[in-house]
Amino acid sequence: METAGLYQVVNRMVPLDAEAFSAFTDKLTVRRLKKNEVLWNIGEVCKEVGFITKGGMRYFFYRDGEEVTGQFFFENTFITIYASLLTEKVTEIAFQALEETEVLLISKASLHKLFDEYKAWERFGRLMAEHNIVQMVTVRASLTSATPKEKYLQLLNDRPKVIERVPLNIIASYLDITPEHLSRVRREVAEKNL
Repeated sequence: METAGLYQVVNRMVPLDAEAFSAFTDKLTVRRLKKNEVLWNIGEVCKEVGFITKGGMRYFFYRDGEEVTGQFFFENTFITIYASLLTEKVTEIAFQALEETEVLLISKASLHKLFDEYKAWERFGRLMAEHNIVQMVTVRASLTSATPKEKYLQLLNDRPKVIERVPLNIIASYLDITPEHLSRVRREVAEKNL
């Protein structure tokens, strides 16, 4: 199990000694997903937190019968369905692999035990929760108020990995526009950059 990226991400936020990190990694399981395989599904309770070591994922939900992508996640990123994890209620979103993906998973129970035993892990949990809330609000707010072209340019500038690794129909659902509209926007941007 590869944990170097995990250690770097955690240690940037909260310095950890070897014992605290080992206590965490001892509780991890590895899940390998094929492209399009779902890790957590609509109608289930999310009981884990994951860390992507390889590959990419997205979360999606349905609005008026249409699939809408909410966010993308790639290597060295923590993932969970936070509301379901906290409330233990079923979720209305699903996490799906965009490509072959490897995720390290820790159960909520194991995580809470670490929070009780190690102050550094409790602090890390709080900082991650704060970070996720800020990210969610900031990204969705900027996408809601922007034009389709502005949304695409923002994605192109801020998250080029998404443009390189995600199919256009999924990018369109994230930007809340049709694939045809996205094609027009991409042509416009490409012509302007020639």
